[in-house]
Amino acid sequence: MNEDAKELLSRYFAGNVTEEEGLLVEYWFHHLNDENEPDISQQDLQAVSKEMWHTIAPVRKFSIVNLQWLKVAAAAMVMLTVGAAWFFVSRSRLQKVSQPQISFSHPGGNKAFLKMDNGKVVVLDDSAKGKVAWDDKALVTQIQKGHIKDEPDLAAGEGFHTLSTPAGGQYAITLSDGTCVYLNAASSLRYPTRFGTGPRIVELSGEAYFEVKHDEQHPFKVISGSQVTDDIGTAFNVKAYPDDNKIVTSLSEGAVRIRGVDHSLFLNPGQQAILSGKTLGLAEGRVADAIAWKEGYFKFRQERLEDIMKSLSRWYDIDVEYLDYNKDELFNGQVSRYKDIREILDMLEHTDLVHFKVKGRRILVTR
Repeated sequence: MNEDAKELLSRYFAGNVTEEEGLLVEYWFHHLNDENEPDISQQDLQAVSKEMWHTIAPVRKFSIVNLQWLKVAAAAMVMLTVGAAWFFVSRSRLQKVSQPQISFSHPGGNKAFLKMDNGKVVVLDDSAKGKVAWDDKALVTQIQKGHIKDEPDLAAGEGFHTLSTPAGGQYAITLSDGTCVYLNAASSLRYPTRFGTGPRIVELSGEAYFEVKHDEQHPFKVISGSQVTDDIGTAFNVKAYPDDNKIVTSLSEGAVRIRGVDHSLFLNPGQQAILSGKTLGLAEGRVADAIAWKEGYFKFRQERLEDIMKSLSRWYDIDVEYLDYNKDELFNGQVSRYKDIREILDMLEHTDLVHFKVKGRRILVTR
């Protein structure tokens, strides 16, 4: 590691960096695997990992809504509601359950990184206004908090930008054709600065909601792993996190064609396509759950605890370790994404099916 980098890391650990310097350190760490073996000691890596995103305060606040958790099992059901004056559990039992003490429970907010065609990386957050970035391919402006717009130089050749959100981040972009893309946490979108005469193609890793500007002469395509989504005048959500081992596409409006490795199918509004390996299947009725994140909610219906904790870890930027729990238990619930994570963990504990131990930024899951 060169001396300038060491000096920046030293100031980062001491809390003596500007917001932009801090975010650039975190961007570098977030993208370590994109480069060759880094010239940095294991000690420095561990130190950066420990501090990563720890001091960033939330940048968006939303109104708090009621929180509901329902445990679905053959033997029993426990219903709890936060914000109301009643519980379907005994008061004595409520007093016995201790609320996990967590110091990093801030929900996520508007933060992202924009990698330009010339390699420059721009830090994005709510403080950005007006022109935030430009190169010889396009001008990027922040049109409102958490939302940028690409305006291409029509005289320039084609270039590519990549919008990335870290864990605990979200951002939206209006592409040069008028299509709006809302990017969830821990996701990235690679897109051309301007679309040519052929199909409009973007690449997604993670999760995003698309409101496509339809153009029959220039079809819109989303490549996510081994899947291609072809727009036919559409609003849809694609969830394609690499660690999920499946890709779920949920259609809100219009129609899309989903192409997997060996098969393809068409979706109508209210339907989902699920691609797992080479198997492409169709599901009904869970589209509202899938796009709830865009409206500011977590919404789960008969979800495994592991899947729920994945969503929480991406948004609250926490690590989860499973010591002992029942993988067969299923949970239902709805909660604002802007709630304190302690309230969510507390509600899960009230089912008496799972408990949590907190060690630093790590949550240990036990029975």
